[in-house]
Amino acid sequence: MVRGVSEKRLRRITESISGLPTLPVMVTQMLGLVDNPKTSAADLTRLISTDQAMTAKILKLANSAFYGFPRQIATVSLAVVVLGFDTVKDLGLSISVLEGFADGDSDDLFDWERFWEHSIACGVSAKILAKHLRYRTVGEAFVGGVLHDIGKLILSQYLKEAFSEVLHLARKEELFISEAETQALGVTHAEVGKGTTFTVKLPIYPEQ
Repeated sequence: MVRGVSEKRLRRITESISGLPTLPVMVTQMLGLVDNPKTSAADLTRLISTDQAMTAKILKLANSAFYGFPRQIATVSLAVVVLGFDTVKDLGLSISVLEGFADGDSDDLFDWERFWEHSIACGVSAKILAKHLRYRTVGEAFVGGVLHDIGKLILSQYLKEAFSEVLHLARKEELFISEAETQALGVTHAEVGKGTTFTVKLPIYPEQ
């Protein structure tokens, strides 16, 4: 059994990462471009193409079943047209926050690639629901969906040993991750994520 992590210690952890992560220069420039009414698709394409990771993820989203494009989207320029400026901006913001907490040294049981795919799927699902419910800012729903599990990344980076044991406990006892976290840490990743503040001010959604 993992030693319990006190509320005071968790508060110190979340306070220590307050202000993180900061936005990469490229993402900051992208946000500025999208907010400029004079920006063309070519302008945005040129900027995105300078970042290989961003390019790959935007192409992956554009080729997802949600958009149902009849042929493969192989260029950033076409992806920008298919996704639209706002979705590209929301995706760029989400990527920068997630990768700001992913240091590549997590436990073997924590699959970053699967985590990323799950996060995007939740973002797209939230966007679909927001459209269906006529929520006024669909982009916020997308970002909220993508970042809903940010607490897992925080735990995997700042409490590596404890979170590793949580993952092993969940597998051994066939528990949901939140159940293992509660048993081992006395707190869930959702609570950790909720208690963390970012330099990037994310929207807070009221209970529906």
